Amino acid sequence: MLTSESMTTVLSSNELGEAGEAAFKNQCARAQLVCNKSDRDLTGWDFIVEFPMAAPARGLALDQRAPKSCVVQLKSTSKSGNSVSVRLSAVERLAKDPKPAVLVVFRLRPNGDFIEGFAVHLIGNELGRILKRLRQAEADGKFDVNRTRISFDYRQSGAQFDPTPEGLKAALEDICGSNVEAYIAEKQRQLSELGYEDGGLLANVSFQVRDSDHLSDVLLGLEPIRPVKVRAFSTRFGIALPYTGELFSEIAELRLTPRESGTGQIIVRSNLPGLRQPAVFPADFYLSPIDQDFPSFALKHPDLTVVVRDGKLNFSTIGDIRTVELPLARWQELARGLTYLISGSASISIVLNLHQQAELSMPVREPIDGPYVDQMPRISQFLDGWAQTLAIAGVRSEVPFGLDAVWDGISAAIAADILTAETKLTNFALEMESDSGVSGSVDALFFRNCSFAGANISYAAKVTLVPVEEGSRSYRSSLFTPLDARPQVSDLAEYGTSQAAAHGIRILLDPTGNLVDSSPDNAG
Repeated sequence: MLTSESMTTVLSSNELGEAGEAAFKNQCARAQLVCNKSDRDLTGWDFIVEFPMAAPARGLALDQRAPKSCVVQLKSTSKSGNSVSVRLSAVERLAKDPKPAVLVVFRLRPNGDFIEGFAVHLIGNELGRILKRLRQAEADGKFDVNRTRISFDYRQSGAQFDPTPEGLKAALEDICGSNVEAYIAEKQRQLSELGYEDGGLLANVSFQVRDSDHLSDVLLGLEPIRPVKVRAFSTRFGIALPYTGELFSEIAELRLTPRESGTGQIIVRSNLPGLRQPAVFPADFYLSPIDQDFPSFALKHPDLTVVVRDGKLNFSTIGDIRTVELPLARWQELARGLTYLISGSASISIVLNLHQQAELSMPVREPIDGPYVDQMPRISQFLDGWAQTLAIAGVRSEVPFGLDAVWDGISAAIAADILTAETKLTNFALEMESDSGVSGSVDALFFRNCSFAGANISYAAKVTLVPVEEGSRSYRSSLFTPLDARPQVSDLAEYGTSQAAAHGIRILLDPTGNLVDSSPDNAG
């Protein structure tokens, strides 16, 4: 029972603190928590609270149990209001401890009676606040953080608990969680990454500008910046400190990545007679921020860039076409577009997807120059044919390759020509043995495996062979009839035999280049 004397007793701040500590230790003991008090006020924490080891359970061996504990800074207050303040030096040590760190606030009556408690978990936003204050102290040159205080609104950022042993234990258990290793890993991540969400480096770069066109190209990311002077800063929570690392020490050039102004398409069309499939490049649209009578802008596709300046259009491939590696589909589009432009009779259309679609088309009458100019039409024809061949076979090609690989793709070129070309370029010539029993025109099965750009197929075609002249043993191919294409088979000989039987062809032109009679009379 409370007496009138105890109701009117007012404890000093030191006495109130001692009353709070006594209450905390009492509550921990009654909750079966081990409460270890710090003997020196230099550690940042007042108590380390240890939980009982988890009871042995199915799937949890004794050697796998992780001890669970937390570090606690205790603040006792009898004042009205919702905030308490802590020395920044103390809360720094507390917050940077890998274990769960908790600011426990006891609200007491002036006589020391316990009213309610709050547990402020120093993680997430609260950890970020502490790190930001430390960062600002460094920026302000106030390194004596023992003289700086930070306030916490315990009602807003804390979890209230009942003034009972069970209430305190539940609040601390909720903060510590069940997976000690996962908690420590997440806290270390936050300690390393909080405040760097917008990047950690800022640089002031001085460079020389030749003219407005040069500046426009730099701002569009088309030309690099060659720094004259670089001043770098490390930024966290938007607070910059001088950067002292080596990252910028040997930098020769920088390239801006402009913000997109929209999207569009670059469409290259042939102006030669006849219908031809255009080359289409979905692109990002970038508008130069420089105020000009005729605005400069660029459309960028990973393989092609178009720049419009003063009403004139310029284009270029990105990278050295002799060394770049692209998947088949991108090479197809690029080779087709370059083939049209090489012809000197093409046009480039720019379609901008702005508030309403706008299109600008310009003719390209001057032939372009560059690597593979003479070979590009044949390269384009081969790539389109191989892509069509793979589509027939039901095979995809996604492995990047360089154009030099095309010269090694003779087997794929033959397959594409035989299976897809209207006018065949492939021509076979062979000499019949005198005892072959073959005379006049003969149909044979041509079957092969071939590979290119990471795609492997097997295919078959009927080839009609005719004598070069009447009575001659020299034969040449006069007609190819595509029969089959599929993913590469494991047994090519069996594949050839089955295709011959399926199409009623008696003679096989096997991969060695020999004619084989597959009729039953010649079997074995």
